[in-house]
Amino acid sequence: ILMDYCLHDIRHKGRNAIEQYLIDSPPDPDSDEMACLHAKQHAIYSIFVVETVESGLGVTARNLPTNETSLIVDIGFGDSAEPGFVIATRLFSFDQFSMTGGAVLPMGMMPEGEKAEAFLREVKEVFVPDERGSFDPTTLIRTCLGHGNTSHVHYEEPGEPMVRQPHISSSRPAVKIGRNARCPC
Repeated sequence: ILMDYCLHDIRHKGRNAIEQYLIDSPPDPDSDEMACLHAKQHAIYSIFVVETVESGLGVTARNLPTNETSLIVDIGFGDSAEPGFVIATRLFSFDQFSMTGGAVLPMGMMPEGEKAEAFLREVKEVFVPDERGSFDPTTLIRTCLGHGNTSHVHYEEPGEPMVRQPHISSSRPAVKIGRNARCPC
């Protein structure tokens, strides 16, 4: 997550690492390397909700702030995700599909009913995309890391069967707070 942030969001003399690499070491314009660098150069960071799962391929996900839908090719995610799962990530888009760089922040399941509507309103108010459809992920990354969201990520080696990890709740038990009591936070 830190590497992804450094490559895309830290700027020196107005350029990020990818833009500087394209200046310093431009690959052959028709190469696969150029196609990947072009996708990285135009990548967007946003919050997505999984709509459908394509086992063995990936997921179809909707960008919550912009409401655009993308096919995200990721075999492991396609074998472990569930509809309604919310993630924050950067997408690299190619002609007919997108992919992540592997730096995905899990945000849990999409709330239902009125809570879902409130969540969507908040996402659209707080995460206003720029002209490219991306937003600065700094606050979101800090918040997710501070809440231990990455402790729920489990990586598998290619070809190994997916092993579901037991769900560990990091939420604290509900505490009744008196009307005149100090704020617990």
